[in-house]
Amino acid sequence: MNLRLSFLALVLAALSPAATIQSSFGSDHEGWAVVNDGGDTSVVYQGGSIARTDQTAAYMHFAAPVAFRGDLSGFASGVLAYDMRQTTASADPSWFYRTVLEGNGLLLLYTQELGPDTVNFRTLLTPLSADGWIVIATLEDYLGSAATPLQFSGVLANVTGLYITGDLISGQGDFAELDNVILTTTPEPGTFAALAVGLAALAMARRRARRV
Repeated sequence: MNLRLSFLALVLAALSPAATIQSSFGSDHEGWAVVNDGGDTSVVYQGGSIARTDQTAAYMHFAAPVAFRGDLSGFASGVLAYDMRQTTASADPSWFYRTVLEGNGLLLLYTQELGPDTVNFRTLLTPLSADGWIVIATLEDYLGSAATPLQFSGVLANVTGLYITGDLISGQGDFAELDNVILTTTPEPGTFAALAVGLAALAMARRRARRV
């Protein structure tokens, strides 16, 4: 059983009838590419996910296709969810997962800090509201001022780029695998409960798979 595909089914069931934009990579890379990592912008299709090994000292970012760009105001207060698995030679005890929105002349960064895990896919949930987002000058930056609700809504109304950082540490050699990217409006409270049940079931299935 493909746990990632099972998770996607659980998420979609939980979020219905909320509006969604998604990439599940069922047959190809679906227009995703890489930016800020030299002249080669290609990703490797993994038969259900996409992947890339960092090739330069700069941060490498997965760049979303046109379906994830444009006026996304309807997704305000929603969630961007994705599954990612990464490996790195770094012994840093903190891993920082980065999502960047570009639009209206601004770059906004949202960062989540977790402990290392080089074995499992992790599900990351990024809220689509101003709280926690900062304004940065370039894709390389990780410090900036807090984004205002007006700035965030302006970016969301004219998204020209959506980037999910594949690097854990700035430098060559980090590997990242991306799957199940889902942009959704806020579901009803009952569907949040269904999603929580789905996530718990996925975690249990993965733990059992590791013991087999």
